[in-house]
Amino acid sequence: MPSKQVTLHVERRTILGKKVRHLRQQGILPANVYGRDQESIAVQINTHEMDRALKTHGAATLYRLVIAPDGKEEVVMVRHITRQPATNFVQHVDFFHVQMTELMRAKVPVRLVGEAPAVKLHDGVLIQSLDYAEVEALPAELPDALELDISDISELNTSRHASALKMPRKVTLVTPEDEIVVSIQAPRVAVEEVPAAEEAPAAAAPAAEGGVTEQPAESAEE
Repeated sequence: MPSKQVTLHVERRTILGKKVRHLRQQGILPANVYGRDQESIAVQINTHEMDRALKTHGAATLYRLVIAPDGKEEVVMVRHITRQPATNFVQHVDFFHVQMTELMRAKVPVRLVGEAPAVKLHDGVLIQSLDYAEVEALPAELPDALELDISDISELNTSRHASALKMPRKVTLVTPEDEIVVSIQAPRVAVEEVPAAEEAPAAAAPAAEGGVTEQPAESAEE
């Protein structure tokens, strides 16, 4: 289903440059609003409110910014997030103004639906290769996610491609249709290694003397 607009209240920002670190210390997040044919607007928002919104809503979410003190409204999407490397805390957000009547491209999450029988029946390993798919649509028609039903995958070494994604009627897939989204692979097996004999035997030694060790494939590949 199309993503809904989420309202965020922001304020025009007068503190710029390196001085914005003082805002962050007060729990205020610096941000900018920009778009085609319009000047960038420096704004600020409560850090916890923005962090909660980013964790709750998808990448294609439309935000309705209400900008104090004049109450101006902008419909935007999050275009870029700057995070602190050590803590992953959000340091800055760029909002991009969208035209509701113009087609736009966005990456939306891929959501797997159901359980693949091959995982339970054959101990298959499910590997999701594509977490986001690129689509094109009017901003109001951008979906929260694209679903892929995997409940019919009953055999190992089977893949599902982007062409199998469930596409809403007014949304066009931009990601190549032959790109693999998910696959079910055979389980890895233990690899047997026979250690070299410390001394060359004079005669054929019983197998028990040499011993056989097992180690996981992951270790053997290192």
